[in-house]
Amino acid sequence: MVKIAGLIFAALAALFWVRARLAILKTPLTKAQSIPTGVKRATFISIAILSILGPAILIYGGRDLLIELQRAQTWLPTTATVAHLEDAGIHKGRTQYRVAFTFTDQNGETRSALSTDRLTSPPPPGSTIAIHYNPENSEEANLNSPFYRFGMPSLFTLLGLVLFGFAVMAGREVLRINALKTLASSSPLKPTRLIEGHLIKSKKNIFLSLKHQSCWQLHVEYHDQAGRLFTTVSEPIWDRNPSEWSNRDIPVPLILDSSTPARAWVQVQEYFRTCQQQLRS
Repeated sequence: MVKIAGLIFAALAALFWVRARLAILKTPLTKAQSIPTGVKRATFISIAILSILGPAILIYGGRDLLIELQRAQTWLPTTATVAHLEDAGIHKGRTQYRVAFTFTDQNGETRSALSTDRLTSPPPPGSTIAIHYNPENSEEANLNSPFYRFGMPSLFTLLGLVLFGFAVMAGREVLRINALKTLASSSPLKPTRLIEGHLIKSKKNIFLSLKHQSCWQLHVEYHDQAGRLFTTVSEPIWDRNPSEWSNRDIPVPLILDSSTPARAWVQVQEYFRTCQQQLRS
């Protein structure tokens, strides 16, 4: 069940990132800046990495977390005695050990087991430690440490969800922009009209930005014919921060969907050109 859920998450993440990033590359950019070739390469690399990395981490952490949650309901806690330590290799310059221990199960039989956790500061031989074991198969036993049982799996699960969340947010934003972009093409089936709005702010979009390539969007408010107030967000503007050239005193030209007033396309190129002319004068 976990593997099936992981595959679904992986497919969804890949779909969102591929559609989002390809849509970004196809989006008509303003004359303020064009998208460099290096950004295109970085975009495709991010597609490959994040569409695999996020779901993979989510599967890894989610699987271990579900296993530990199931064990918490069925396995029995007890104490054990450390028999000896086994060298498990070196990590970041420090030797890791697995703990071999003995314990008495519910039937009064003495059992031996080896921990799956690798510790850099293990308990000494002869000391008493907390463990838990499977009552149906007493040979299955491990250290009963909340941090190793739930801490790391929860961390990986959260990290996978965050990466997947970025993919979803980027996909939703670009798909929204592409849907509004159709307003820019005149068609009798899509009645539109030109209006003017007011610039609220320009804001960096962290979901669409890349490591060395940022993008900003204009947040604009406007009124329809009935006087109702709406807000819309522009297409991505790459490299050149609108705070360097935008002017709130200059109206922002919009193309309004007459049938759906909540849909409006920001004419960034026209607004940029007007702002540039104002700066020169």
